[in-house]
Amino acid sequence: MIFIYFSYFVLSSINLLSKKYNLPHIYVHMLHAITFDLWNTLIANRFYGNQRLDYLIDFLHDNSFKVSWDELKEKYNRVLEKHRTTEKKFGIIHFQLEDRLIELFTSLNLDITPMLLKKIIVDLEDIMMLDPPPLMDNVKETIEYLSKDFKLGLISDTGITPGRVLRKVLEKHEILRYFQTTVFSNETGYLKPSNVMFETALKELGIKSPNALHIGDLLQTDIKGAKDYGMKAIWISYDRIPLETNSKIQITPDFIISNIQEIIPIVEKLNKKNVK
Repeated sequence: MIFIYFSYFVLSSINLLSKKYNLPHIYVHMLHAITFDLWNTLIANRFYGNQRLDYLIDFLHDNSFKVSWDELKEKYNRVLEKHRTTEKKFGIIHFQLEDRLIELFTSLNLDITPMLLKKIIVDLEDIMMLDPPPLMDNVKETIEYLSKDFKLGLISDTGITPGRVLRKVLEKHEILRYFQTTVFSNETGYLKPSNVMFETALKELGIKSPNALHIGDLLQTDIKGAKDYGMKAIWISYDRIPLETNSKIQITPDFIISNIQEIIPIVEKLNKKNVK
């Protein structure tokens, strides 16, 4: 309590001096960090299901396992859907690829050795690098511009492709260097909107939640998670139904944009407003 009063006294004194000598006031909620979602915010969503199925059927046949394409596809999709449903039910738990594959091979009555399983995991994870997804429009120049004045972070859920590979994708697009932290659900064990994802990123950035803003394309994960953690939030909506036309949506972002470049005037206005 003494520390709080002392901090308030210091800030008040500085602001009084600022007023006397016509200097900018200090405002405790100045924006210092911006975190980004990945899919459909920085890079375009692309699906690799068929490539993974092609790999699996070839690998299994090459190693003398008998399974048909149709059976593999049916049980592969069933396992993925089961885990997606479970993730939605419990909200924040990330299922690792190893767990999914063990369940798949068990359902197919295939005895896969740990060594083979490890190879399959790595190969499936790396498939994205054969044809990496492109950046969304205006991402690189916007990220580069913002990095001059703000600490930047990435907060992303992952599916089969883990953070290890997604960092390579960002590096290939020459934007990884602009981020002081990259947080992925396969590494934390939690999905957005879990506080763990946002807390991990801001802790690594050394920034408090009132001084941070998150941008993402999903209201239920990005915007809810950021707002629940005390951050400001920007919803990048593209061609989705406008927020005000959907009465079922109870999550309200601070701002709505349709192109990532629109972040720049928003953050500049926020910080200008917060310096008196």
